[in-house]
Amino acid sequence: MASKTLKYIILGILLVGVGYYGTQWYIEFRLKQHLSEGLLGGELVFSKLDINLWQRAGRLEKVSWHRTKGESIFEVDQIEVKGVQLLQLVFKDQLAISEIEIEQPKIIWVSNKSIPEKKTEKEMKINAITVEKVHLRKGNFKWMEQDRLKAEVEQINLSVHNVVLNHKTVKKAIPVEYDSYRFELLDLFLNVNNLQDLKLKELVLDDSLLEANDLIYTPKYSKREYVNHIPYEKDLINLKIDRVACEELKYSIDQIFSLYIPSVDIHEGDLQIYRDKTIKDDVRQKKLYSQMLRELPFSLKIDTVAIHDTFLKYQEKLGENEVGEVSFENVNAAIGHLIGGQARYNSKKETTLDLKADFTGISKLDFEYSFRVADSTDAFQFKGSAWEVEDHQVNKFFIPALGVQANGSIDALYYNFSGDQNKASGEMIMVYDELKFEVLKENGQKKKIMSWLANIVVDSKNKTRKPVEVTGVKRDKTKSFWNYYWRCLQKGLKKELL
Repeated sequence: MASKTLKYIILGILLVGVGYYGTQWYIEFRLKQHLSEGLLGGELVFSKLDINLWQRAGRLEKVSWHRTKGESIFEVDQIEVKGVQLLQLVFKDQLAISEIEIEQPKIIWVSNKSIPEKKTEKEMKINAITVEKVHLRKGNFKWMEQDRLKAEVEQINLSVHNVVLNHKTVKKAIPVEYDSYRFELLDLFLNVNNLQDLKLKELVLDDSLLEANDLIYTPKYSKREYVNHIPYEKDLINLKIDRVACEELKYSIDQIFSLYIPSVDIHEGDLQIYRDKTIKDDVRQKKLYSQMLRELPFSLKIDTVAIHDTFLKYQEKLGENEVGEVSFENVNAAIGHLIGGQARYNSKKETTLDLKADFTGISKLDFEYSFRVADSTDAFQFKGSAWEVEDHQVNKFFIPALGVQANGSIDALYYNFSGDQNKASGEMIMVYDELKFEVLKENGQKKKIMSWLANIVVDSKNKTRKPVEVTGVKRDKTKSFWNYYWRCLQKGLKKELL
């Protein structure tokens, strides 16, 4: 009797063992079948899959994902999977997972412009994949284009909750749905174009905040060298920003990308722009800001943009040894109702800019600018004022740009202009005392007779506050808005002084 009972026990153990390992083998087989085909329009390849039924856990080793007949895009030594719902996989053909942990993956995107990629759509071989938590830690990303580095991220950290992948989501631009996420990039590099690179120390994105720290937009070449790499006049830009924060942002990717941000804060920027005017002009027609925003290929709406404590310098090389320069310190500005693309429809509100700054560190100035994006005439208005402008502040630009040197000071300057894509008009008031001019030769020496005649014509004092009317300022459509702005001021100054 005892021996018979022992036989039943041994038989029972064997049956349980066979059932356990048989079930484990079957689940591994099914998972290999599902994971190897039709995942996100590509193929998942791995060297080993281990399943532990008792712990409801699994591990993939030597994993890579690639497009069909393409190069590997995602590589990782190991992926840990926890809390697999086995019954749902067996009976509902659904893969439900509590947690996925991915450590130090390498992501490489290789694009080749000479070989167009073919889009392939694959049907999922499983009804759905759901994951409560996904953690990716210390990932690395590279984007290569024809053996040239286009972008690189030294470290990527990602956490996503309640991820769903099914037959419907896989056909969308973003093939998964999720509840919340946190995305962190450290030490980002982007090859923007043939002149400029972008570097970023940290970028953090979650459900409601985008924050970028230590942003640098830097030239590839020196001021002397960059002209050998451009076909016509172009700006060389050196930009540094301590911090950019976008709060409560929302976006959607349907037929068109849409972005809404209630507020953007830009802290402690340093923007330096250099242009070599000795090479040929770019004679293509330039758009005003309203048209640029109107023609955006996506929908944009930002309620407010605040710029804090920023430095701005603009330089123009006008000759071999002639460089005009203006600079603005402590720039603080607010942009309101910044819209573009489809967001402009049915919007009657104006986009506004209100700026205050120190001119070359001494004088105070303010500037206001407004337009309606939806207005196809590109109508606008700008006005501003400056106080206590000394001669040495304006001579850095007046001497090389106009061949004139000012002596004296401008107590106050007020202007108000309005216009459209073709012409502008307005008024100007300049209050000054003992202001004289010297007309200069090309070598910088004073032209005595021309200077004497100029100061006879120009009234050296103007203590009245009577405005002069400025009309018929024509826009050069091959130049930017700021050239248009300067032409308005230039014509006003001539009419004020002469």
